[in-house]
Amino acid sequence: MDILRARDARLDEVEERIDDAEEALREKARIIGRRSARLAVRRIDPVFAPRRLNADDAKVLFHPVDYVVFRGMKEQGTIKEIILLDGETTAPERMGLQKSIEKAVGSGNYEWLTVRVQEDGAIVEE
Repeated sequence: MDILRARDARLDEVEERIDDAEEALREKARIIGRRSARLAVRRIDPVFAPRRLNADDAKVLFHPVDYVVFRGMKEQGTIKEIILLDGETTAPERMGLQKSIEKAVGSGNYEWLTVRVQEDGAIVEE
């Protein structure tokens, strides 16, 4: 009986080592998979992924800026930050517009107004 218990204990130890090795391999595979996924997303999404922004948080405007990003909206359900995202430009009128927006935001010269579009199409200010 002692021999069987000793063998059973050895089998338990071997089984535990195998489980530990399997978990280590799974974790290594997860890390490699995440890295590969990030690289694939960066190839597909050159705008948001490199800046660690969720594309689902972005709304397209194109004028006066390309995107307004409401950081945290999709994942947390609360907006942590509003980002005005516009591409680099050499066009003087576009650069002037970007500087004007930067100056207005920097000086706090803006107003936040919430409006809702109702079912009948009427716009209501809150």
